Amino acid sequence: LTPFERDDFDMSIINNWSRLVTKNPPKRRSSHSAFIYENKYLYVLGGVDITERKQNDIYRINLNTENPEWEKVNTGDKELEKIAYHAGVLYDNIYYIIGGQDSSLRSSNHIQKFNVKEHTIEEPIIPEETTFPPLEGHTADLNGNSIIIYGGHTNKKYNKNVLIFPNAINPE
Repeated sequence: LTPFERDDFDMSIINNWSRLVTKNPPKRRSSHSAFIYENKYLYVLGGVDITERKQNDIYRINLNTENPEWEKVNTGDKELEKIAYHAGVLYDNIYYIIGGQDSSLRSSNHIQKFNVKEHTIEEPIIPEETTFPPLEGHTADLNGNSIIIYGGHTNKKYNKNVLIFPNAINPE
C-alpha cells in the first residue's frame, strides 16, 4: 500500500483533533443539523436515530465548560416537526430548518423556525411548491437575508438546482 500523501494539505493538523467527553449525550443520530450559537453552545436538531426513526428533539451543550453536559431544550407547548435530511441557517437568533424528510418519509418544503434566544418553535413558513419544491439532502446558506439552496432530491429524484429565496428572512 502506498501511504496517503498530499502537497496541498498539512497532514500534521489531523493530530490536533480530540474527542470531547461529555455527560448525558442525546441518542446517536445522523442526518441532523447543528449550529454554534454565541460562540458557546452547540445545538443539534432532528435527524434519525439508530433505528431510522425521525427525531424532533433539540439538544445543546456548552462548549466552554470544563465538564460539558448535554441538555434537552424545552420548547414549551410547541415542538419541532419530526425531520431529517434537512438543512438550516441561523439568522438573528432564529434557526431556519429548511425542508427535509418528514415522519411519513415524504420530502418537505416547510421552513420551521426555532427561536434560539427564547427556546420556542414559531409558526413555520410553508411556501408554494412552485417556488420551493419539497427537498431533502440539500445544502443551504445565507446571502444577506436571502436563502440559497443547492441540490438535494425530492422523493429520490436528484437535482442540481440552485434555488434563491430573495428576502426570505424578514427581520422584525
